[in-house]
Amino acid sequence: MPKLPDIDYSVVTQGPPNPAQAFGSLASGVEALGEAGNRLSLAFAEEQAKSQISEAALIYEQGLAQDEAVLDSKPFLSRKVVEEALGGQIPPEVQATLDRHQDMDAESIPTWEVGAAIHAASAKRLAEESAKGIYSPRARAEYERRIAAASLSRNVRVNRKMLEQGAELNKAAALARADARARIAVTDGDWARISADI
Repeated sequence: MPKLPDIDYSVVTQGPPNPAQAFGSLASGVEALGEAGNRLSLAFAEEQAKSQISEAALIYEQGLAQDEAVLDSKPFLSRKVVEEALGGQIPPEVQATLDRHQDMDAESIPTWEVGAAIHAASAKRLAEESAKGIYSPRARAEYERRIAAASLSRNVRVNRKMLEQGAELNKAAALARADARARIAVTDGDWARISADI
């Protein structure tokens, strides 16, 4: 049968604890706990800022996509809609277009003439509104950097679409004029002028 190890049952006596040593141990423990709390707090704040940036950028992108879809779907807008979309900030080139269309409710203003200005005003408004929940200056700078890149590509796309829409409307108007003249054309000279317009 195997033998059990020998166990020493003698009592070890220690003197009373050293108060300075105990206080030092407690202080270093509290300091380590404080440092861990600071790291945790900073990590939480960083994740919260990332979440705020992502949420604001999503709101911004969705708003711009919605505005772009509205501009794409309507070839003509009313003066009232244009003025509401631009607020009090009406650029001179848009004001010139509005001056040609006095009826507030008639959808007679070509979207391609005012669409880029409406999109720019919408982008500015959406950027301000969606950033309201971002409190950290560093996070706000990151958000502005992120939406600047998205806004630039969307501005190019909207401007291109507005130019294409304008070209289509101009082509359609030229064909309509040519068709109207063709219906009343009598001489070869009439037909030559119609061909030149097309």
